[in-house]
Amino acid sequence: MVQGARSLEDEQKAIDSGHSELKDPRHSLHVVIPGERPLALAVDIAPWPVNWSDIDGFKSLAAFVQRRADALETGIRWGGSWGDYDHFELAATGQCQA
Repeated sequence: MVQGARSLEDEQKAIDSGHSELKDPRHSLHVVIPGERPLALAVDIAPWPVNWSDIDGFKSLAAFVQRRADALETGIRWGGSWGDYDHFELAATGQCQA
């Protein structure tokens, strides 16, 4: 699934189905927590057409996204560094926690 903001319930479903390696859905930077975190701080995006086996396509997309973030002076972290090729997050948030 390629997406941005998720509810706690959706993140728990992702954990339960094995699509997220997190243990606690509150640690996901995709999750909006009312009164605590009003915005998702991570998104999952993929090159079109989506081919999950096309790692070079994900690397090319990541290079493009990084260039745009640099031009906007916005720090990002790409999940490809730890094998989550469609994941991008704001760098100021720290790495995803398990």
